[in-house]
Amino acid sequence: NFFFNHLYTHGRFTLSMGFHAFYNTEYGFLVNPGVDLSYFLNSKFKVFLSFNRANRLPTFTDLYYQGPSHISNPNLKPENIRETEIGYKYYSKNIMVSLSFFYRMTDHLIDWVRANPQDKWESKNLTGVNTKGIAASISYQNRFYPKNWFQSIQINYTYLSNNKNSYDFLSLYALDYLKHQLGINMNQRLSRRLYLGWNLLFQKRNGSYFDSKINTELAYPKVFLLNAKITYKKPVYQLFIQATNILNQHYHDIGSVAMPGTWVIGGIRIHLPTN
Repeated sequence: NFFFNHLYTHGRFTLSMGFHAFYNTEYGFLVNPGVDLSYFLNSKFKVFLSFNRANRLPTFTDLYYQGPSHISNPNLKPENIRETEIGYKYYSKNIMVSLSFFYRMTDHLIDWVRANPQDKWESKNLTGVNTKGIAASISYQNRFYPKNWFQSIQINYTYLSNNKNSYDFLSLYALDYLKHQLGINMNQRLSRRLYLGWNLLFQKRNGSYFDSKINTELAYPKVFLLNAKITYKKPVYQLFIQATNILNQHYHDIGSVAMPGTWVIGGIRIHLPTN
């Protein structure tokens, strides 16, 4: 393994360049360069452009695992990923906004696929899987009135689209991506030591899953999830209760995995002195 990075700044410009190189006895030398360029329009606005390349080696499971429903492939090649991103960010004392557009080109994408629900999953390299997307975020932090009941809120949205439809088979992982994902996080101060956090999540996954109960392949549905966590804070310890999937939504996630309904956990965190 070898890593090199150099940071150069001049006025409002910032340039970061580097690369990561490593040698593998099976695949030889793999070199991944990266370039990040940013420019501050003023003290609050920044625009940026980046180009990065990466690899992902096949795992032992991808190469050699054989099971009742899986067939591995010892001849897999590493994934090659090239991504370009452009966007801007806005900063202030209590608000941050970001918006970016990216395009990702992937060669030899590693995934488990099958032509029909009755077939076994096979690990394969997929070529020419290109992804374009948008990532947007806005957050507000109540820094001026920290004892106010309203502490912070953050909204994140991501959109992805790739050329999955050009393949006539079912994907176990890589091609069943989250096409739409919207998350809203809010934190409240209920009293001097009592805090409440909310998380609302909307997601729409691309692709389909296999429902074993009816022996049918179905499209992933839209999912709305509501989670909450209440915390009682003391200098030495914290008590918390966390509820996940409060609306008791029944849905399947990637890999046709049935997700649990409402579940609640609680616990305590203790801060031990270091001196």
